Amino acid sequence: MKFENMLIGRSDQAAWQEVEENVVVVNSNTRKVHILSGIGGRIWQILEHPRQQTDIVNVIMQEYDVAREQAENDVDSFLQELAQKEIIKIKDE
Repeated sequence: MKFENMLIGRSDQAAWQEVEENVVVVNSNTRKVHILSGIGGRIWQILEHPRQQTDIVNVIMQEYDVAREQAENDVDSFLQELAQKEIIKIKDE
């Protein structure tokens, strides 16, 4: 896992709002809009308070009944995508 032993949280430059079953996130620096749905939206909710990647994986495994390896791969890929979009912050614990 790429973000092992790091705290992951929402970026201060990310304004967001839940719209129906989606989460709409705007990066205030780039003014780009990102729409998160399904598990992506759920991960955004989980990041209300900074968490470790393993905490996120555990929630996804429990709520979506997926195997650990699949959850780890999916969460890792999604967090990398959010980091590239600069809408999450990552710091050493």
